[in-house]
Amino acid sequence: DETILDVLRYAIEGIDPRLKVRPRGRSRFGYVVSGGRRGGKENALMTLVRRWNIDHPAHEKRIPPRMFRSSNDIVALVLRGLFSTDGSVYDDKVEFCSTSPGLARDVQNALLRFGIHAIVRQRPSHYTIDGARHKAKDSHRLLILGKDGLAFASYVGFGGRKTAALVRAAGIAARALDRVADGDEVALDRIRGISEGTGY
Repeated sequence: DETILDVLRYAIEGIDPRLKVRPRGRSRFGYVVSGGRRGGKENALMTLVRRWNIDHPAHEKRIPPRMFRSSNDIVALVLRGLFSTDGSVYDDKVEFCSTSPGLARDVQNALLRFGIHAIVRQRPSHYTIDGARHKAKDSHRLLILGKDGLAFASYVGFGGRKTAALVRAAGIAARALDRVADGDEVALDRIRGISEGTGY
């Protein structure tokens, strides 16, 4: 998603203008941040990553404890970044997926700050090379359903192209909520705000 790449480029430039976001490999999803000289001055981004203790393999990633002590605005930004890159919207369901059980639980706990309830399910995963199926690390899928999807749309949201799908999902959630609490003006106002770009 070009919007997410633009945000990443802007953030990287603020950390160290010598660094660039470059494509890596043949996948349209593969990118690397590079530009720091090997053997020369240390790469400012990697210094920051190590200081925050987030330099881990995917299955060991966690949200840094300091984020939980941050303001709701910062927590919402972190969650928006995670969902924008590893999240999806299906009908009336918002999903986040990770190979890290700790990260899935951290995201679940961070969502509670906004009154958003989610469930985490573990599922086996696989990948395919040359038509042969291989076992991969299990995935940990965090699901936000029903009216919690509406709260997610209002407080966290997505960046980039996933926003349109979120607006549709929020509309479905609002209709479901409307059936439970007929005429809930707060829910309808949230949907109007999201669809007009003034929500979150």
